[in-house]
Amino acid sequence: MDLIVVNNRIATSLFICVLFGGVLFGQRVEINQIQIEINQLKIDLSETTDDSTKARIYNEIAVVYRQIDIDSALYYFDKSISLIKKSNIEGNLLGEALLLKVASYTDKGAYSQALKWAEQALSVGESRNDSLQIAFSHLVTGNVYLVIDEYEKALANYQQSLEILTQTRNTKKAKKRYSQVLYNLGDVYFGLKEYEKALEYFETFRKIAFEIQETSMAALSTVSIGEVYLAQGKIDTAITLFNRIITTLDPEKDKYPATFSIIKAYDNLAKGYYEQKHYKKALSAAEKAVSLGDEYQLVERKIDPYKVLTKISIGLKDYIAAINYAQKGIDLTETLNVRGGALPFYQLLSEAYGANNQLTTALAMERKYSQLNDSLNQLQVTEKIANLEFTAEIKQKEAENALLKEEKKNQDLTIQQKKYAILAISTGQ
Repeated sequence: MDLIVVNNRIATSLFICVLFGGVLFGQRVEINQIQIEINQLKIDLSETTDDSTKARIYNEIAVVYRQIDIDSALYYFDKSISLIKKSNIEGNLLGEALLLKVASYTDKGAYSQALKWAEQALSVGESRNDSLQIAFSHLVTGNVYLVIDEYEKALANYQQSLEILTQTRNTKKAKKRYSQVLYNLGDVYFGLKEYEKALEYFETFRKIAFEIQETSMAALSTVSIGEVYLAQGKIDTAITLFNRIITTLDPEKDKYPATFSIIKAYDNLAKGYYEQKHYKKALSAAEKAVSLGDEYQLVERKIDPYKVLTKISIGLKDYIAAINYAQKGIDLTETLNVRGGALPFYQLLSEAYGANNQLTTALAMERKYSQLNDSLNQLQVTEKIANLEFTAEIKQKEAENALLKEEKKNQDLTIQQKKYAILAISTGQ
């Protein structure tokens, strides 16, 4: 199973890509429907001899595969990229395939690979003087850095993307991408705990979402604004916003976008009530989030509610329930292969077992927490080294390219001087 990383705020930023992006992140559909779509695309592929059409279908197959099998998605992106280069296919197919490959490696947790392909996507955009490709390349690069919590690098890339998209907002696609960057900038500032700046970007995003009639996105930004208020300790204001989303959205009308926002609202509502020590209200909200996750097959959205349910049960001194919820959280993170996902649950289990006077088991859970934490830290160090090596490699290539340009300039100058000399001799000057 592919390695994925789930972070409540980052998951929302990537979800924005799902609804606004299209090209970067695939839509969620039923598993059976996914297989039907893949089979039909493979039939379409077998019926064409046109390389351009084949490359487009390879991209489409890969996009669908991303929802169930990242490695298969990467395989078809590779086939598309290889065919495009071999047949010198013009247009934006190559740029799209490269951007999609970046997103796929990000899904997989292979961040160094994602950054390498993002560099290629940027290079393609620059060679073609394609401002949108350049902007999108900075956007996906920013997404990678956001996932690995390198906020300053994410910020730099988002700002470069925003600068270009501000000048090219004449198409709906560009305007959507512009809005997406605004939202992700809000996420960066949230991560940096600069909450006023985060609010500014989320509110601007919400305004644009209403303008282009993306009500689901406007709702999601309202939840994010509520999360900022929650982080600022303005719990009553946050709870008001979360309840507004819950009462106004209809999951049956727009199942995935609406339900995603509603689950986030219930999850955060539970956190707000928990902070106010309204444990029964918090318990009810968190259980509703889990129930909706089951009903609409958004199982990854159940992880945070399980944390809240565990904490609430500890607060209510219902340690058996707390242990049960924490174990469900661990089972879910293992099923989804969420890196580090079990970490908080082991810590909560240690607390629950300790409070229940099961001290030996509490110590065992604390040891598991320490072991997993050490392993995660080592993995992060390895990735950081890989990222530094990649940055050094890019800088070396830039220096070599600059040197080659300087040498060519000198060679051209020498050739020109020789031409002048020959001309002078031939004319007797």
